[in-house]
Amino acid sequence: MEKVVIVGAGAMGCLFAVRLAEAGARVTLVDIDRPRLEAIADSGVTIDDREGVRTVKVGAAVAEDVLEPPDLLLLFTKGVHSAAASRSVAHLAGAGTYALTLQNGIGNAEILAETFSPDRVLLGVAAWPSNLAGPTRISSHGSGHVRLGPLRPQGAPGAESAARLLNQAQLQAEVDLDIETAVWGEGRFQRGAQPAWGNYRTDERANRHCGRPSHCLCSRRGDRRHRRGEGRRR
Repeated sequence: MEKVVIVGAGAMGCLFAVRLAEAGARVTLVDIDRPRLEAIADSGVTIDDREGVRTVKVGAAVAEDVLEPPDLLLLFTKGVHSAAASRSVAHLAGAGTYALTLQNGIGNAEILAETFSPDRVLLGVAAWPSNLAGPTRISSHGSGHVRLGPLRPQGAPGAESAARLLNQAQLQAEVDLDIETAVWGEGRFQRGAQPAWGNYRTDERANRHCGRPSHCLCSRRGDRRHRRGEGRRR
């Protein structure tokens, strides 16, 4: 994997862009904030981390200006923007493209699978510190790691390739073939005080996978209420 598109130029998107570019990948940041993208294209991204302060040049463009399908597309927008972000890069769903979501929350991989082949969708969790310190500047102090895996078993080779690329960028990645459990647990932790049932979206798109035990988190987790059919698509 050499060509990388990162959708979402926030703190995490910029961190991964810098690290991957330093590892030799051709990286393009995609966002809807044109002035900020122009600043990044002109000046690069400045990072302050344990290696010191430095500025790294990366590509930056709005989605429609990116024409070449990448080897790896990373989705780093907020979850509420996942569907719109995924649709904006639908033209980049090439035959050799893997799409990886490292966003917070659950349901993002299924949204990606509406645009990209489910066999080429990857998901995971990224526990790295990163903070925006300006339009083109981030700080990242401390260690972290990434766990990722395929949405479907057929995507396992892509997960291995993505992990190798992230490890070349010193992002400490490992493949977990049961990654849905880790993502589910992360989503539950983030929602904290909400009851367990609150972790499951009840809209039609989020629940239409129910009844497929190999992919339905709620059936795998033994949620009796959901397994009886409550909340399923009617």
